Amino acid sequence: MKLIKLLGITSLVLLALGALTATAASAHAWENKKAPITEPHNVIGTATLSFEDKWRADKFTCKITSKATVKPGAIGEITGIASKTGAKEIPCEAHESPGCSTVTIEAKFLPWKTELATIGGELRDTIKPAGEFLTPQWTVRCTGTEGKITETCEASPNTALKNYSAGVEAIYDAKSPATNCSAGPAGTFTTKGTEDITFANGETGLGVS
Repeated sequence: MKLIKLLGITSLVLLALGALTATAASAHAWENKKAPITEPHNVIGTATLSFEDKWRADKFTCKITSKATVKPGAIGEITGIASKTGAKEIPCEAHESPGCSTVTIEAKFLPWKTELATIGGELRDTIKPAGEFLTPQWTVRCTGTEGKITETCEASPNTALKNYSAGVEAIYDAKSPATNCSAGPAGTFTTKGTEDITFANGETGLGVS
């Protein structure tokens, strides 16, 4: 009898924890005209992102277009990242890069999963691994004085979010963590810039809360 009672108490505790987890998971939501969405919506993002590999002293800027789906609640999925002409290998402009005259990047391990979360007391969009060995990454190809060098660098795992008239801004800011590359010490690859995210059908009203 005592065991049955204990099991019953344990079940109640687990149910309570499950309810708390569900509540936490639903604390944020993608919205359409300030109301939580009830079905998936396709969205597009346009951005000019500045990357810096501090170990190699390379800086470069890339213009990207992304395709994604936002779903009811806090989750989403980035399904494609390309140049503005649709090329998966995105040409970038090198700045202050002694070893690189040309640079390209390419997104690896798409789709990238996303989830709205509170980090440090503010709403941010997190980029999550698609699997145990599938951390979202960029392939960076540099051609210059040392010939052609290819390395992989992890994507920064979160951005700030800001609603504006047409949609949502995802901002790689000072709180977006620096990441690692396949060469060099940890935490030397940084991302800065703002991505404008809007409904793919051209309608306005996309938001987050």
